Amino acid sequence: MKKEKKKTVPTLKHNMDCATCQKSFTPYYEGTMELKAEHEVSKHIMNCRECKDEFEAFFMFSSAFKMLNSDDPANMIYDINKYIAKKEERHKNYIRQKTTILVEIVLIGLIVGAFIVFLFYEDFWGLM
Repeated sequence: MKKEKKKTVPTLKHNMDCATCQKSFTPYYEGTMELKAEHEVSKHIMNCRECKDEFEAFFMFSSAFKMLNSDDPANMIYDINKYIAKKEERHKNYIRQKTTILVEIVLIGLIVGAFIVFLFYEDFWGLM
């Protein structure tokens, strides 16, 4: 009896198998996943035709059900590609925000370091 090899699609750093991706559809759709995991699922769906088809069916059913229970169905996203693009934009904004914070911390560190060196230099040479 041969073991079936799990189908994997390369994403960023990890290979997510289709079963893991498909088990993630509900939290992915509801937006309850961590951004990094959500990004991995998005990448897998965009690169795996089988999972994209499965998610499209899930998406259509879930959207129809959500629309029936929604007070404002006009603001819902019905196109799967726009939905995934919105998830990816959310991830990009998160990365931009983290990068901006890191740059700010480095700049503050450089300014404080330069100030300390300047104070030491003046004190050392007796300029004050």
